[in-house]
Amino acid sequence: MLSVGQTYFVGEKDLSLKIKFIREEAKRRKIIMARRTFDSASKKLQRQFYNKLYTPTGLIVAGVVLVALIITYLSVSWGYTNEDVDLRNAATAQQTELKNFFDTTWKIIQQKTQVSNAYRDDFKEIYPKIIGGRYNGDATLLKFVKEANPELNPAVYRDLSTAVEAQRLAFAREQKKLISIKQQHDNLRNKKPSKWFVKSDELKIQIITSNKTEDVFESGKDNDMDLGL
Repeated sequence: MLSVGQTYFVGEKDLSLKIKFIREEAKRRKIIMARRTFDSASKKLQRQFYNKLYTPTGLIVAGVVLVALIITYLSVSWGYTNEDVDLRNAATAQQTELKNFFDTTWKIIQQKTQVSNAYRDDFKEIYPKIIGGRYNGDATLLKFVKEANPELNPAVYRDLSTAVEAQRLAFAREQKKLISIKQQHDNLRNKKPSKWFVKSDELKIQIITSNKTEDVFESGKDNDMDLGL
């Protein structure tokens, strides 16, 4: 009768099975011993780590690491926040620069055509067409000047057209800068990791294009236009 935990091998045919069993048993015991040794070493290292951590030196090191992490976080956060402020201020300044083109363009027209200042409000209404697109703008400008000064010499108009075209090109360059500022701000708001730190609203800007004939400077005072990219 066999007792529990015992295995008997009968005959020469079972010799190979017995050898195999002995090898597997030895392998299993080695694995168990290895695991016990690893667990013992791991626990020992943990005890050593915690013992060192809770010493004065360990606490100082942990404090230094914590302070370094806080400083790094604040530095990154302040960096992105300052960039957000810089871009918003740059957009405001650039928008003001674009609005100043109205006064400059009006002065050019007034000086060259001797148009009365009484026509300033009328000019303000057609300004988006003139500054936004060459073909419709030139026709609008010609009609405005003829109505304001029917006696204007055609040669003066050609000179005026050249001056206004220069203003138009300069305006387009400055407006591209404004659009670029908005793009940078959108990237700051939407890309990682900056989006984790910047929680500001979308930057609203006001632009003039050839297909916008409304008086954008008047409407922009109460309701700024979105870029609509």
